[in-house]
Order: sequence, then structure tokens, then C-alpha cells
Amino acid sequence: FKAPWKRAKGELKEAEAWDWKRVSGVLTGMFPLWVILAVSVGIVKPELVTWLNSDMITVSVALVMVFTGMTLELKDFRNILNKPAQVGLGCMCQYTIMPVCATVVARLLRLRSDVAAGVVLLGCCPGGTSSNLITMIAGGDVALSVLMTSASTVCAPFVTSAMVGMLAGSFVDIDMIGMFKSVVTVVLGPVFCGVVINKFFPEISTLAQEVTPLLSVSLVSLICGSVMGSSYQHIRGAGASVAVAVLLLHSLGFLFGWGVPKAMGFDERVARTTAVETGIQSSALAVVLASRHFPNPALSSIAGAISAPVQSILGSVVASYWQRSSHKLWAKDAEKKKQRLTHRLFKKRQRIQLKRSKSQELERKKLEGKAQGK
Repeated sequence: FKAPWKRAKGELKEAEAWDWKRVSGVLTGMFPLWVILAVSVGIVKPELVTWLNSDMITVSVALVMVFTGMTLELKDFRNILNKPAQVGLGCMCQYTIMPVCATVVARLLRLRSDVAAGVVLLGCCPGGTSSNLITMIAGGDVALSVLMTSASTVCAPFVTSAMVGMLAGSFVDIDMIGMFKSVVTVVLGPVFCGVVINKFFPEISTLAQEVTPLLSVSLVSLICGSVMGSSYQHIRGAGASVAVAVLLLHSLGFLFGWGVPKAMGFDERVARTTAVETGIQSSALAVVLASRHFPNPALSSIAGAISAPVQSILGSVVASYWQRSSHKLWAKDAEKKKQRLTHRLFKKRQRIQLKRSKSQELERKKLEGKAQGK
């Protein structure tokens, strides 16, 4: 250890960068706390957060998607082809389990049509950006989580629009074409811009990645607080049934998102990753789409506003529970790696021995030929 005044200038800069990364990582990891704090402010002092109006919310969500794109490279999308079964599993669970569960829960609880449509919309949205962080805590496959989030985000303009029109359309009238355009504008376009920035301006992207996770967390928290502040009276009027519906939806997403991969024979790490990807939704996108394309935005955006704190708390609890047994998964992975390495060494030795025996056989035949010639 060196005192700050004894360090070289380069060492100081490196230490400062490391300190900032560590602080940023800690603050980003406190995502559930910031969401709860913003929602609480929205209830107690709504004027502090409701300045973020619907247009600014749309821009904020687009910015979060740009930040997401800046963490991706073209090879990440190519990697999807290397894991088609696992990534396809994530998309299948995302766009079947959640929409179906949302519709069933909305009908079982007999929610008002506008509120029910918002719950279904939430279930049809792609995976949320916080899923990667929760996957890491839960001991899942973070690389696979990024691929699943990317795949569900790219599919969102087509699948989300179609699913919402098919399921939520039974509750309220929805402009599917307008919703498709909005998802392309708010999701696909910004993600593509982020990927382009990362491709052609890697220095900017590398610098930005030190602050973008914290900025994303801040923006999503502000969005939740703003929606809660502007819709709180409607939420009180809707009663506890909306909160119960959202809690059930995310709980079922985690449960079936874990159970389906296990039933299909995937390992525990893939099952945990799929569970988190299924249970965590893009609540901010649900708020934007409800405010733009639903007849009663104040009621339809309630589910999205409640979803952020609910899924953050639920995801943190599930991740903390799984984290306790993560050392067993790491031990299994280490054992598998050891077995694969041992197998490779064994095969390599076999090839060397086979090659050596062939060369010895050839040498023996040559000597025999020379002996016969003499």
C-alpha cells in the first residue's frame, strides 16, 4: 500500500477510476432501494418527481435502451446462434408464460378492463435491464442472460405488439400499428444506436459504461416515482387487487421460468437465468406504451408503476436465496471443467501414442524392407 502523495500520477488515476467503479457498482446494486425511495417520494411529495412527464419518460426509456445497446457487440448477436436452444428457451418462456399468466391473473381477480389491459401489457413486455444484475447475484449465467435480454428486446416490436393486440385487445381497444411503431422507436432503434456507438466509437462506449448502469437505474427509478406520483389516486381507487395481480404475475414468472427449463433437462444455472429473465419485465416500457396507446393511460400504467418496486424486491429476495447455494454450482462447474480438461488430455495422449505407434510401425517396415533387400 502506498500513501496517495507517494503514488505516481498514473497510479492515482487508476486508483480513482477503480474507486469510482466500486462506488458505482455498489450504488447500482442498490437498485431496489432507489425504486422504493422514488415511489415513496411519488406518494408523499409527488411534485418532486412528476416533472418527468410522459414525453420525458419516453425519452428516458429510449436512453436506457441506448445504454443497453452500448454494452453489446455484434458478436453478442452472433453468439445467439451458438446457443440457440438456451436463448430460444428464454424467449419462449418470456413471451408465453408471462402473457398467459397475466391474462389468467387479470381474469381471476376480475380487474377493471383498463387495469387488466395494463397487467397484460406488462406481461407481454421484453425482459428488464436489471435482470442481468439479478442473474449475477443469483449465480446464473450472466452471458446467457445478456443474450436472452438482447433476443427478447429485438423480438419486442413484433411479438409484444402482436401479443398485446391479441390478449389485451379483449379488454380495451388498442392501436397495434401505433404500438409497433412505438416499440421500434423506443426499443429497437435506440439499442441499434448503442451497438453502433460501441462498434465505431469504442473509447466513448468504454468510458460511458462506467456510468451508464447507474444512470439507467436512476432513470428507471425516476420513471417509477413519476408514474406513482401521477397515478397514486387511481391506484388507491383500484384497491389492493392490482398490487396482488402484479405480485402474482412476477412470482409465477420466476416459478415457471425455473420449472420449465428443469423439466426440459437444462442445468440449474440455465434454469436460474431463465427464471430471472422471465420474472423481470421492462416496466418502464409498459408505462410508455400504456400512456401512448391505451384509452385510459392513468389506469393502464398502474401495473407498470407497481411492477418496478415489486419485481425489484422479489428478484432481490430470490437472488439472495439462490446466492447461498451458488458455491455448490461453482464447485460443480469447476468439477466439470476439470473433467473436460482431463478428457482432453487423455484424448491428446491417445493421439500422440497412436501417432508414435504408427511412426514406429513405419520405421519397422522400412527396416524389414532393407533387411530383405540385402
